[in-house]
Amino acid sequence: MKKIVLVIVFSFIFVGCTVSESDGNDTKMKFDIDVYNLNYTLPSYTKLCIPDRKQACSSDGCEDIQPTVFLAYDDINGMIYRCDTKPCDAYEVEISQSGLYTYVEPIEPRGFTVKISSDNEYVETVSFGMTTLVSYGFCR
Repeated sequence: MKKIVLVIVFSFIFVGCTVSESDGNDTKMKFDIDVYNLNYTLPSYTKLCIPDRKQACSSDGCEDIQPTVFLAYDDINGMIYRCDTKPCDAYEVEISQSGLYTYVEPIEPRGFTVKISSDNEYVETVSFGMTTLVSYGFCR
């Protein structure tokens, strides 16, 4: 497993991804898409959620990977958009409140959920085969 992680990390370094030390023991890939200068127009949103960190977790454990997807959340129209360097994918969502958290889930199951705290911290979980991708960040 360690050899695979090293190969992946070195591959990202050579293709131009930013790698930085997070706490001396592991590396953390940085989100590097300029969301304000895309080659497409973002859909209407009330909050733009940008990831600071992303992990891929499987039965072998979790490893940091580079975040490449950000969210445009429109709570007024009940929509969330998963975006990257290509135009966004749109999902009609069900929104529910529980204490300090807003839960956002697609009406038609799509394998992802989003939780946003009252201070705009968010976590997105995405089921991808037998792997779970977890993104952490902030909405503005």
